[in-house]
Amino acid sequence: MTTRELSRKPDAVVRARPLRWVTRGARSLRGRKLFFLSLFLVLGLLFLAVFAPLVVPYNPLKTNPEEQFLAPSRVHWMGTDQFGRDMFARLVHATRLDLMISFSVVGLALVVGSLLGALSGYVGGMFDDVLMRVVDILQSFPAFILAMGMAAVLGNSIGNVILAIGVAYTPYFVRLTRGEMLKVRHLEYADAARCVGVSPWRTLYYHLLPNSITPSLVQAALALGWAMLDTAGLAFLGLGIRPPVPEWGVMVSEGAKNILSVEWWTWLFPGLAIFVAVFGFNGIADTLRARVMREE
Repeated sequence: MTTRELSRKPDAVVRARPLRWVTRGARSLRGRKLFFLSLFLVLGLLFLAVFAPLVVPYNPLKTNPEEQFLAPSRVHWMGTDQFGRDMFARLVHATRLDLMISFSVVGLALVVGSLLGALSGYVGGMFDDVLMRVVDILQSFPAFILAMGMAAVLGNSIGNVILAIGVAYTPYFVRLTRGEMLKVRHLEYADAARCVGVSPWRTLYYHLLPNSITPSLVQAALALGWAMLDTAGLAFLGLGIRPPVPEWGVMVSEGAKNILSVEWWTWLFPGLAIFVAVFGFNGIADTLRARVMREE
């Protein structure tokens, strides 16, 4: 095809079709019990998060000294804690907070990391060298240790927890998107876009980025589980969300004092909630990763 023909029908050649595995993946997911089980668990958590005030009949912050450490019953499905607060009410409201933090963390890391990685891989040169050295420095620390240090410096608040964990996860998305950008920036449709006069910025963010972001989207599904674990870990250590805010890590930390006594429900149910959430997100991410590998 000549340059003249390209100029007449640029969209037919230049426009990429990103994420084809999403539109063609429905049939391949049939019979994937792990995927549908994980999806069911995640949707259940999202339902609890959205309709938390309608699901629970108790105020998660209301204390009642006369009902301390009540075992699970028809009145209190998951028992009560040391302050007489209903464990089920606290767990459901904690679902809303933990999911909000996890999605905010991954959204921040995905957007910032993908944009920086795409720009670094496309432009190259000194900008790429400097950015990669910064990424190397950040990745020299385990993500949780880096988030823990930032949270200790910034202080205990929801916004600071999101920022600390988001910054710790951003380098992973930078590297993934940069690596894909290095592979696609010289493909035929990119050269065709340049031949018909498409600007470099439009070529980068309209044609190349959608075709290099797929691995980052799969990584984002996996990072949702990581973010939930790190949020709970920071709260458990006293560096994240603080009591009396209902949060799974806070609840596990409070219940850990009773791990050798008979009040098993104070730590078991929030621990199971963390397990279910991480299992669900990891199951979805594993299925998407397998699908992408087959497409490649």
